[in-house]
Amino acid sequence: MVKRVNPAFILAKIESECDKVFFSATEDTVYATAVTNALGTLTLTGTDFNVAGGDAGGDSEKISLIQKAITWDVSGTVAYANFFKSTGTEHVVSTTAVTNKAVNATDSGTINAFDVWEIGAAT
Repeated sequence: MVKRVNPAFILAKIESECDKVFFSATEDTVYATAVTNALGTLTLTGTDFNVAGGDAGGDSEKISLIQKAITWDVSGTVAYANFFKSTGTEHVVSTTAVTNKAVNATDSGTINAFDVWEIGAAT
């Protein structure tokens, strides 16, 4: 069986529909839980993402979150970035790309750019 996915389509959906990211110590796939567990939250637009060629080469592609400023709401250690579409509260993707980052409530900081998702070369 041959399977092929159009990486540009999948990544474009993330880019156009993801508008919230909750940074937390846990992987949260339910919007209300993500809100409760968030150490910090960012509201996103399509311009906060970068779609580019993937690290796997060929026709792989990836989507990255650009560097963003954040003020932390709660102290803790960030282990996950949980991305959601807030309209309809749909979970889109979670990643451990930002891990073991200790944060303190009310501190301002920077989330460095990181890869959210990569789709390997189609086979």
